[in-house]
Amino acid sequence: MKRIHPLWSLVLLLLVTASVHGQTVLVGNINLNTIGKYDSITGAAINTTLTGPTPGASVYGITHDDAGAFYVANFSLGTVGKYDLATGAVINASFITGISQVTGLAYANGSIYAASFNGGTIGQYDSATGTTINASLISGAGPINFMEISGGNLYAAVDSGRVAVYTTAGAVVNTSFITGLTAPGDVAIAGGNLFVTTGNSIGKYDASTGAVIDASLVTGLSSPIGLVINGNGNLAVGVYGLNSIQEYDTSGTLINGSWITGLNGPVGLDVIPEPSTYALLGFAFMTVVFVRKRVRCQGSARA
Repeated sequence: MKRIHPLWSLVLLLLVTASVHGQTVLVGNINLNTIGKYDSITGAAINTTLTGPTPGASVYGITHDDAGAFYVANFSLGTVGKYDLATGAVINASFITGISQVTGLAYANGSIYAASFNGGTIGQYDSATGTTINASLISGAGPINFMEISGGNLYAAVDSGRVAVYTTAGAVVNTSFITGLTAPGDVAIAGGNLFVTTGNSIGKYDASTGAVIDASLVTGLSSPIGLVINGNGNLAVGVYGLNSIQEYDTSGTLINGSWITGLNGPVGLDVIPEPSTYALLGFAFMTVVFVRKRVRCQGSARA
């Protein structure tokens, strides 16, 4: 019986590890001023106090970059903090300052986009240094809650009852992309559909046109705010009134009414693809190449 080369065993282990190593979701507790970290498949707690508490912050929006850091909007302090994604260690608690009532955050191509609720603006900042690129990249937008970037466009939930769309360069696409909403909180995009938390419900719309698909996809929620697509491809919605996060499929069917519990004012949510997954897969690939070359060389030497 042939023995398995030790390097092949390592490759198999790495591939199995990578396949089961999923995503995580960050949850902001506005009443505790903490950020917790949870499994994005099961909702299981990984670290309920990854960061914080940050006194007087009123933690709001959360986003992450592709260099191993995440960012938190401190509504009452007017600042954005930067933290290590793996450990929660503070990189700079006042990474960006001077944003009045900062709410939604988004990241794209080396820039952090931050919304000012009472200023009605969206500013652009360098994600490496925090340097201001344009504090009023978008102005006159109205009171923005959360926003998401998809396909080069920025979708903003405007508290006055609409979703507005801009390019990441600041150009207007449609300031009334979706209208008739009740204090929309957050938006999430998946499968060509745009989902919005509004009033006590979640609505579903065409992400290209804004056309209504189902304005009452999910109803009867108690102050839903944050909304993301979790590792199962389902909607994960922060239900402020129940201090929990519930899971629904994109057709509106309840999957788990207690996906994450024990929270205190869940507002901001952000799903993080686990970077170590890609590192493991990359290392496994390089190991395969190395083993194949070594086997060929050994075969040639024997010949």
